[in-house]
Amino acid sequence: LLLGKLSDKKVNKELEKLYDLLHSSPAKSINSVKNIEIDVSNRIDELEVLIRMKDAENAIDICKDIISLVEERNSILKSSH
Repeated sequence: LLLGKLSDKKVNKELEKLYDLLHSSPAKSINSVKNIEIDVSNRIDELEVLIRMKDAENAIDICKDIISLVEERNSILKSSH
């Protein structure tokens, strides 16, 4: 949805990484990751605003933050099994 909205190649590369990570993440959730999931959702909202504002630099930073959060979530889910 956001991919390609900016012509900045670095932003699009980070968005692709984020998309791939989200796409490959477990759909199942547990209580211990709920706050992380809320943070991810809020950051995605922020990312949408930054992309609409064509703020490539901050969009890249938010992408990286989201990727870290999703990786943390996935790690917790993986260790809970």
